[in-house]
Amino acid sequence: MKSAGAQGQKREQGRAKLLKTKERDIWGMFAPHHYLSHVLASAARCFLATAEFEGVTSVVGFVSCLPFPSGSLKRAWREHRTVVLPDFQGLGIGPRISDAVAELHQTEGKRYFSRTAHPRFGAYRNKRNSGWMPTSQNKYAREQAQDAGTHTGAERINSFGGDNRLAFSHEYIGKA
Repeated sequence: MKSAGAQGQKREQGRAKLLKTKERDIWGMFAPHHYLSHVLASAARCFLATAEFEGVTSVVGFVSCLPFPSGSLKRAWREHRTVVLPDFQGLGIGPRISDAVAELHQTEGKRYFSRTAHPRFGAYRNKRNSGWMPTSQNKYAREQAQDAGTHTGAERINSFGGDNRLAFSHEYIGKA
């Protein structure tokens, strides 16, 4: 599969596929483009996204998820890494592949959560009818989220990529 640029293509043109993969080595293609960490957890369930543009199938994105680390939530998973290759960013692929993985988990009877510091991802999920419901930890800086009840709205900040970055936290509930 080729990684050809899609800039200038109409959004309606690409036909996308999401493939579950056990080929963890594919992460190496995406790791340099993740804003936070290049590490992929060993327990990650991985998905590769491809799209067809003008008859050419290209690898465009990657999503991984992990079992949710909570004793109180059963059958819950959380998004771990979502990356869209630079040539395909800005086409709405990130939210689409994230939603597809969340939908897959929901059809398997699992709850699915996501936490991101990416402003556009967070803003998309905060929209009505996005299929995502904000959790009580939504829009708090990471260290503040541990004790959200003691912080005011004025303490909510947005320094994308820094230690004190604003985090968006959601549960996928499906599109109505």
